[in-house]
Amino acid sequence: MKMEHRTTITRDEVSHAIRTIRDHIPNDAFEQFIDQVYTAIEIYLDLDAPSIVAKELREINRICQKPNYTILNVLENVSSTTRGLLEGSNLLYGSKPLPPKPNPGDEAGINAFCQELRQRLIICVKPLSDRKGYHLIGPSKAYRPPQDRLSVLVSFVATAYVSATGKTYRRQWDSDSDLPFNQILGKLFGILCIDASVDEAIRRQRYPKRKK
Repeated sequence: MKMEHRTTITRDEVSHAIRTIRDHIPNDAFEQFIDQVYTAIEIYLDLDAPSIVAKELREINRICQKPNYTILNVLENVSSTTRGLLEGSNLLYGSKPLPPKPNPGDEAGINAFCQELRQRLIICVKPLSDRKGYHLIGPSKAYRPPQDRLSVLVSFVATAYVSATGKTYRRQWDSDSDLPFNQILGKLFGILCIDASVDEAIRRQRYPKRKK
């Protein structure tokens, strides 16, 4: 069964996961290490997978074609990237905050709200043979591969590890699951529900320089 990736996480969850193997990190550097790892995770989570963003935009567009109150719940849970696209933060003329949400029972208000959302979603309308076609805002097929997004997380966590311990980490073609950094990364992959090989993720990284 495929795991659903986490979209949010707390510092306490990160700290709890790492505490089970905290002997690998010096006591006087542990809290700073957790802070740096948590920042790395926040950056990783903010790099929303394009497939997730595209799915959210399609769902919003689907509801807006036949407006109903469920649009309010959907918008409460969209990724920061999707919200940024809807608010126009990617446009040259600046962002435009979404209008206030209507009450769930306000049918006219929901219709107007959905109409506003659709105007923001559609960026290109062109005539087809028998109808008009449109193109939604959001990622195209030419997006950053998921493994590159994962490499961002591994790179930041590796830097935090080297900074805290003064040690480097190894990359080998055989399994290094018994090594401290691999164990730490394995714990993070676990709480983030990342279904990927820790060894392969590490092999894609360059060695950070050891502290002098």
